[in-house]
Amino acid sequence: MEASPPERAHDSRQTSPPGPASALPLFTVFTPTYNRAHTLHRVHESLRAQTFTDFEWLIVDDGSTDGTAALVEQWQQQGRMQIRLVTQANRGKHFAYNRGVREARGELFLAFDSDDSCVPDTLAVLRETWLGIPDKTRPSFSGVSCLCRDEAGTVLGGPLPAPVIDGHPHRLLPQLGRHAEMWGIHRTEVLRAHPFPEFDGEKFVPEGLIWNRISRRFQVRHISRALRIYHDSADSLSRKMVDLRHRSPRGSSLYYAELLQDCERPAQVLRCAANLARYQPESAATRHAATGVPLRLRPWFWVGVMLGQVLRWRDARQARPARKGAA
Repeated sequence: MEASPPERAHDSRQTSPPGPASALPLFTVFTPTYNRAHTLHRVHESLRAQTFTDFEWLIVDDGSTDGTAALVEQWQQQGRMQIRLVTQANRGKHFAYNRGVREARGELFLAFDSDDSCVPDTLAVLRETWLGIPDKTRPSFSGVSCLCRDEAGTVLGGPLPAPVIDGHPHRLLPQLGRHAEMWGIHRTEVLRAHPFPEFDGEKFVPEGLIWNRISRRFQVRHISRALRIYHDSADSLSRKMVDLRHRSPRGSSLYYAELLQDCERPAQVLRCAANLARYQPESAATRHAATGVPLRLRPWFWVGVMLGQVLRWRDARQARPARKGAA
């Protein structure tokens, strides 16, 4: 794993002065953004409507060219909430995330994407749930997770089987048959101990890499409340995922190589191996990943590798017309 060069101060500024130590907020609400001035208002309006107000809104602008900084400065001048803006050259969401965690002043950290919204009692519910974990066991928890819903009110993945469920997400959620995205808070100190790897020239690392690493050490309290409102955007990262993973092979392959450690069924091994080979062309890395797979599942691993090679070939063919059009 290669580390990026030390971060420079180039194109970086903080437009709100820090407050006194006694005024540190409970929450840091963090928003990484890149050319989302047309959707960022959803986050702003959601935070203005919050019933619990002990928070700072920390925005890391990852090199936007659409007037995002000027828009945020207008909101700062209104003085209705504590807003901090940090700008940097465009490097990718995971670089912005690491920067946000380093800059955060809150004890609890909520990542709030620049194209989503949330219900008015979001922070109040998350605070109440976090404080509801007994003091003696709270150090074994990284945070609280809730459900998401779409603009029509449909809960993604449906409700949980109980109002509150504690467990390690990387094992608990597959046991519950849940594949829909969840959302929530983590202790800032836990996130600082688990930064995203930064590879030169790569602008993407799957977020699941970090969540799985945290999950192996800490529990999360899951609540059956839909607090986040997901808005489908034509320019969202999810719509560009295949291309992003191909352009960031080290980050993508690291995610699938680590995910193999948790695979217990043939279908899981097949899927991980296929994606590993799809985004990582180096055969040495594939052979190394195979050593961590139990012998009884290793045949499925190699079948997955062959499938991944086919997918890689297909992706390359599909990308050619797009490249010709761009040329």
